[in-house]
Amino acid sequence: MIDWESLRPFVKKLYRNDTDRGGRPNVDETVMTKTLFLQSMYNLSDESMERELNDRISFRNFLHYPEILPDSRTIWLFRERLSSTGTDRKIWKHIWMQLEDQGIDVG
Repeated sequence: MIDWESLRPFVKKLYRNDTDRGGRPNVDETVMTKTLFLQSMYNLSDESMERELNDRISFRNFLHYPEILPDSRTIWLFRERLSSTGTDRKIWKHIWMQLEDQGIDVG
């Protein structure tokens, strides 16, 4: 129901380790966005979200079984980066607009 790929451009520009020096591999942008969505819907702390991602097959299915699952620190850092740039508001607005366009009232 939600076009998650349409959110990738909002998040892609926040990643900075695509230089020659490399760095720790990123968790996919869509996986991170969907992780925050699940976390919000279930009202989970970062630590609880990490635990649930490793325990619940339904959560991994929602994320399409990624090779790398985010840990609690990665989740926290991602949310902080979104928040500090105002990208979080853009993403949530885009998600709710998609749901409204389909006649789904989440109010």
